[in-house]
Amino acid sequence: MLFRSGSSIWAILFIGNVKDVHNACKKALNEFSKASETKHNITNFCIVNLTEEPFLQRYLGISAIPMIRIYFSGGSEDYRQKISAKKIQEFIIDKIPNHVRL
Repeated sequence: MLFRSGSSIWAILFIGNVKDVHNACKKALNEFSKASETKHNITNFCIVNLTEEPFLQRYLGISAIPMIRIYFSGGSEDYRQKISAKKIQEFIIDKIPNHVRL
């Protein structure tokens, strides 16, 4: 189970090894890895393979694979845009509290 402090930001990529989504997951994994190389070090990045952890898909309500979910102090939000490293980073930056300077 994921435990985090109230001020930490987590970006989690949920993938699977299902044949129908394999190529989409590979592309998402590549872009997510690029996004994790940000120089700000304010976000924790994690990858969860739902094929290996199937109970998490039901427990967390994951409706599509691949899916990126951002957990932040105000809750969580699913990333529903085109998966690109730059867009993922912009989405995360929007979740940073205003009092944090980059």
